[in-house]
Amino acid sequence: MDEPNNPFLRMRGLVGGDGQIRAEHRLAPLWTHRTVLHPWDVPDDREAARAFCRVGELVHYAGAAPRTPDLMGGHPARSSDQPDGLIARREDLLSLEVEIGFGRPHFIRERIAQAPDRRFLAFEIKREWCEQLAGFLDRQKLDNTRIFLADARPLIADLLAPGCLVAAYVFFPDPWWKKRHEKRRVVSPELFDVLAVALRPGGAIEFRTDVLEYFSRVEAMVAEDARFERGEPGIDDQGRVLPLSHREKKCAEVGAAVHRMRLVRRA
Repeated sequence: MDEPNNPFLRMRGLVGGDGQIRAEHRLAPLWTHRTVLHPWDVPDDREAARAFCRVGELVHYAGAAPRTPDLMGGHPARSSDQPDGLIARREDLLSLEVEIGFGRPHFIRERIAQAPDRRFLAFEIKREWCEQLAGFLDRQKLDNTRIFLADARPLIADLLAPGCLVAAYVFFPDPWWKKRHEKRRVVSPELFDVLAVALRPGGAIEFRTDVLEYFSRVEAMVAEDARFERGEPGIDDQGRVLPLSHREKKCAEVGAAVHRMRLVRRA
């Protein structure tokens, strides 16, 4: 995975260390599940992840396209009065969303139920919470989500094609209070650079935290960024109220303030 434009490769502060080095020295067997991909360990999984993400690219077809789209990358559906050779976008079928560090999977489960026409990438470093999400997908017989038991940052920079994302969620990331741990903070100018390319115009980043200092830092980070404009937090691109995360529900129970930000990608 030697992507020259990936700012997270070989960086210090990745959770679990460098993914490629960890894969080369792995002793324990990989956890396998039909929805789980291991791009560091399995080259075919990297290509499968890229294929799963290709929902925003332009596609061209001559003649009749299938009426029923294939979830894993079929042609866009079209009506009989559309001309042959139409240029169409796959986001007419499915839009891609990503949650970075989903934790206890309350939000992602409810979001999947709320938006069944979309597909999701879910990144988390704790296997227990990944297993909870995988169990939910099995019970609901869903195949529109892929789970990555890994630090999201170097992978999203490698896997996401330009314009493929409609939404990215970063909820309650670890604030890493100590100065020497600051490099471990998930939200950074480098993350915004990667997401600015991956988001389509009108796509958005939703950020939530209960740490005011972290929120103020992110506000300052994007204050002069012409690529984004502020939107209404907690409302998706279809006007639906987004679900609450597990941490957000706990904050509500004890009356703790939650700071929210929605950054919309300008055209």
